[in-house]
Amino acid sequence: MSLDIAVKDILVASARTLRAEQTSLEARQRALHLHQHRSHRRHHYPAAEAAAPSSRTLGNSARTRASATNSLTLVLGIISNPRTPHVRTWIRSTYLSERASWHGAALVKFVAGDRGLSESDRRQLRDEARTHGDIELIDASDFSERGGIFSCIDKLFAWFRHAPRAYPHALYYAKADDDSLVDISHLTESLRPLEAAWGYGGHVQYDSFIPSEWKHCGWSSGPVGAIHRGGCPDGAEGPFPFVVGALTVMGGGLARWWSESPFVADSVRRGRLSQHEKVKHWDCGYSDVTLGYILSQSNVSVHLLSMVDAMRDRTFAEMRAERFIVAHHLRTEAHFQEAYQAMRTQDETPWTLTLRKCSDWNQVGNGLLGGNEGARPDKAPRYRHGQLRRAMRAFPRIQDWKLCILEPSLKPPLERRRGQMVSL
Repeated sequence: MSLDIAVKDILVASARTLRAEQTSLEARQRALHLHQHRSHRRHHYPAAEAAAPSSRTLGNSARTRASATNSLTLVLGIISNPRTPHVRTWIRSTYLSERASWHGAALVKFVAGDRGLSESDRRQLRDEARTHGDIELIDASDFSERGGIFSCIDKLFAWFRHAPRAYPHALYYAKADDDSLVDISHLTESLRPLEAAWGYGGHVQYDSFIPSEWKHCGWSSGPVGAIHRGGCPDGAEGPFPFVVGALTVMGGGLARWWSESPFVADSVRRGRLSQHEKVKHWDCGYSDVTLGYILSQSNVSVHLLSMVDAMRDRTFAEMRAERFIVAHHLRTEAHFQEAYQAMRTQDETPWTLTLRKCSDWNQVGNGLLGGNEGARPDKAPRYRHGQLRRAMRAFPRIQDWKLCILEPSLKPPLERRRGQMVSL
């Protein structure tokens, strides 16, 4: 779809920044090649996935490892409301003001859709792009229908299709809400040593999905509760894990698969068609659940990276991490400033996210899971013998996934300093 003059002005305004970023990345990353090898599971999966890439690897080749210290670690898209420029100002004045400390390891953009914007929306974004160069327009809805109730899910799905094409050499791609504060330095330092090309990470929860209605049912903070699928009608699918909206991370291999997958493209097509329905349509309120559902239905084997012990939330009692990579539900400038000061204070003591353990999905036992089902053993309720393991085996379609726990640690990140990689 052609862009109008105002949108073109935005793109022109940030062209110099984008060209400089891409030139620098290309010069540093010519040696970076992620060889993706994926094991096939022909049964129980959508036929559309036959055209997807045929192989994957959990990590990188030796040459990739050697060049990783010179590569872009993270591309982060902040799903932004074009009509709240004051929120972008809060973000720029807090965690984005730390760019110098990232040492070129991260690229952050405010994500807006190029469809459905009013003339005043376009003028606002154009002016910000000229001043800051951090606006990224993507092929997605933004206030095109019914007050924008589809915009955040459309932008979420479109961002993970857009980013690997626009910035193809990053090790990780991520999305954050615009009411989140992200500690970019600790996130990139923690992700870089991991061999998690097929990682899907953040605060993990569990749910089921009603495909005909684009709605969820049977939510639970842990798998034992999720297998009961409370309130789910016939035809609901699940349970499956998903990552909440504060921060969603995909490894480079998974994100590139997402950007190329015919199955994902068809899901987006059907979601956009549903916007004409009054009730049974995809919805911002279920955007993160819907992404997790699509992954659970796809012919991919994922490393689920639980980061629950490194996340804060002003409204969710389970997310009260002492050391955090993201703080969520920040509604005011004072909230952002408070979280920013806490982020700077925690930097006074060296810490990083470390990999505590990875387990095959059907081998997970008590004491491994995040959230109130055991991010640490002392938090876990006491299940009857084998109860948790039986629950994990009740999840359809994802039995070859792995669950990996990342926790804050005061131990200096020796793996990063020595250039060593951590195998999952």
